[in-house]
Amino acid sequence: MSEPAPPTRTRGPLRRAAPALFALLVFVSSGLAGERWISLAPETGGSLHNLSLTWNLWRWGVASTRRATPPELQPENRREPLYSMLLAGVLAVSADRETTTRACIFQREPACEDLVLRLKRTNAWILAATCAATFLAARAVLGPGLAAYVACLLFATTGSLWRVLDRAKSETLATLLVLLACWGLYAAASRARWRVPAIAGGVALGLLMLTKAVFFFAGPVLLAAALVPLKGRRPWKPVGVALAVAYLVTAPWLARNLHHDLGFGISRDREVLAIRAEHTTMSWREWSAAWLYFAGEGSGLARGLLERSFAPEDWARLMESNPDGYYLRAKKNRGAVAARVQDGPLTEDATYEAAKAVMLEHWPMQIAVTGPFAVRGIFVGQNLYRWPPAKRAARTLANLMVPALAIWIGVLALRADTARLWFVVLPVYSYAFHAGITQNIDRFTWPILPEAAVAFAALCALAAASVAGRTRVRPAA
Repeated sequence: MSEPAPPTRTRGPLRRAAPALFALLVFVSSGLAGERWISLAPETGGSLHNLSLTWNLWRWGVASTRRATPPELQPENRREPLYSMLLAGVLAVSADRETTTRACIFQREPACEDLVLRLKRTNAWILAATCAATFLAARAVLGPGLAAYVACLLFATTGSLWRVLDRAKSETLATLLVLLACWGLYAAASRARWRVPAIAGGVALGLLMLTKAVFFFAGPVLLAAALVPLKGRRPWKPVGVALAVAYLVTAPWLARNLHHDLGFGISRDREVLAIRAEHTTMSWREWSAAWLYFAGEGSGLARGLLERSFAPEDWARLMESNPDGYYLRAKKNRGAVAARVQDGPLTEDATYEAAKAVMLEHWPMQIAVTGPFAVRGIFVGQNLYRWPPAKRAARTLANLMVPALAIWIGVLALRADTARLWFVVLPVYSYAFHAGITQNIDRFTWPILPEAAVAFAALCALAAASVAGRTRVRPAA
């Protein structure tokens, strides 16, 4: 009998390289798919502010959202800078300073169509990187196996973030940075060799603060989480190093703001706080309707229950399109916040102080309305799919993401799995902050969807293991 042939030496290396090859495939395919969603659609809302900041950074080297030229154009910090800096970098390598005008970007002149599309494609490739990173992070947190592939598929196909590929919105960049920061914090807190992941996670967290200012205030939450024992120790050192690195990353921007008397912080856009303050003036009847109204933005069932249970006037002022609604009152400076400003123009600082005063005056409603706004953040299932069955399936899966994240956190807590809880500290903080301080529109939840996809995949793996276990012990018929 001849001896069996020895195993090939390529099997081991190929098996080890398979995850990286799959991640590369995900990156390329999702990037190319993302480019198909790009069009020359006009920008709206906050996208215009980001583009103005991009233009002023590239053309004049001044971080400002205002339409002016030096010396009238003065530094400000209304918006977080990093996303616009990235777009300004694209302009720096793609645009001709002599022939490219502001109208090129804002009015979509035919000669500048390629440049505009190049700016928009940046979002597609950032999202592609997030899809690939979701797979790699899921493998790191959940281990090798099918769960990581499920997490990647869930995030890539639910489609919520595909809606902003066509807009100069910073959610795509924030989503990638939240994921990298979570991955780094998890690795730093759970490994003996924590220095490299702590530094990497700190860099990602610092860049995240420069993309979404809400995370600038996450330091105390992370330090409090470090009080929870992990494998018999408290991860003070890795968390402290990560935070130190993060705030060092933001230091140049903070120093710049202090130098120009712009205050200590990343940005000073008080509009969101004013919108929340206006909502605290609602009646208790409107508050009761708000649960179904905000759920009804993503659920036909909730919308039907709202219309059967409440009169239209009970939720009319919750509509963002209503000129007398809470949203447009704040946007147009006509509501309770504006009435608090006694003299002078409605500046950012005056708006901030007035919004705080309104929220303090209506503090019971400020606390109570957190519930409806928390419900609002669950329904993230918006997508651009054209085939109705795919649209409904993706919408349903996306709307299960946040509940899956909450359930997984409960499972981890019951099992005292404090290591994996570090992967979701930032998403918990972000969701709680937006539910408690903002109007928590679905777009505010999108940056935590990769972690929610990992949670969903983990629950699927637990369910499959439970079914398989029961099948193995089932007695023969």
